[in-house]
Amino acid sequence: MAAGSQAVLTAWRRLLQVVRRRERLAERQSGLTGAQLSALRHIDAFPGSTIGRLAQLTTTDASSASVVVARLLAKGCVRRARDPDDHRRWRLFPTDEGRRRLDSALDGADRHLMAAIDSLAPEDRERFALQLHRLATAVEAGTG
Repeated sequence: MAAGSQAVLTAWRRLLQVVRRRERLAERQSGLTGAQLSALRHIDAFPGSTIGRLAQLTTTDASSASVVVARLLAKGCVRRARDPDDHRRWRLFPTDEGRRRLDSALDGADRHLMAAIDSLAPEDRERFALQLHRLATAVEAGTG
C-alpha cells in the first residue's frame, strides 16, 4: 500500500471512529438509534414525505425505511396521514415528541459533520463530494 493511501485510510478510520462515538452519544441522549434519528431528521426537514421519498433521502430501500418508521410511530415520534390525492399512500410528519427527541440529540454526529462540511469553501465541498462518490463507486465495484 502506498504511503499516501495509508494516510488517507488512517484519516478515514479516524473520521468513522469520531462519527460513531458522536452517534452513540446522540442515541443515549435521545433514546433513538442512529437510523431512527436520521429518518426523523429527514421527516422533520421534509414533512409530508412518503416512505419512498424517505428511502431516497436516507439512501436506503423502502422496506428498511418502513421498519424504521414503524419504530418511530411506536415511540410517538412520527404520525401518519393519508395522502389527500392518493388514499393508498401515507404522508409522514414529526410529532412534538419527535422534535423533543431531535433537540435532545443536538450533539449528534450529523449536525457536527454538516457544520464541518459547511465550513469548507464551496469549491472544496464540491471536490470532496465528487471524490467521496468516486470512492464509494470504486469500492462498490470492487476496484477500490
